[in-house]
Amino acid sequence: DGCTVRYSNKSFFGKAEVVPGLLLLNPQNFTDNNATVAQFGDAVRELMRNASSQAAMGGSEKKFSTISYNFSRSVTLYSLAQCTPDLSQKDCDHCLTYAISQLPIREGGRALLPSCNFRYEIYPFFKDLDAAPPTGGKPVHRIPNLSASPPASPASHMTGGAKKKVVAISVAISLPVFIIVLSGFI
Repeated sequence: DGCTVRYSNKSFFGKAEVVPGLLLLNPQNFTDNNATVAQFGDAVRELMRNASSQAAMGGSEKKFSTISYNFSRSVTLYSLAQCTPDLSQKDCDHCLTYAISQLPIREGGRALLPSCNFRYEIYPFFKDLDAAPPTGGKPVHRIPNLSASPPASPASHMTGGAKKKVVAISVAISLPVFIIVLSGFI
């Protein structure tokens, strides 16, 4: 799994948001000669509750949990639950509960929401059960306020003739490319 980048023109820190969301589902229904589908469903739901509870109880730097469970001799369940660290325990729990409620019982599934995500599979999809996002270390770097005026551009040292050549070359290259692209739509 990759990382998530989120941006908005409104503050979203400390607010649990569950929409818009994305569900990625394993199309395979569970089949195993040693267990019933109902037993599998119960195990998946219990795994989801445990993983989400553990993630929600993480401190302000870590709202993350991975759990594996040996369901049968041939099937191990793997889960990952995560909230953005700015959420309260209650909001994280609410977000993960909603994410879990959207997932049908299959061999795996993933709910990606703005404030949290949850995934479970019958195969390992993370490297180390004890691995967690790093805590401490370098501080989070905030993106500068975009409403501030942009930095001044460096002074140009081109003479009038050189500037005209740059403009002429830019137009000579851009215009044919634009015409080719435009003709592709006609």
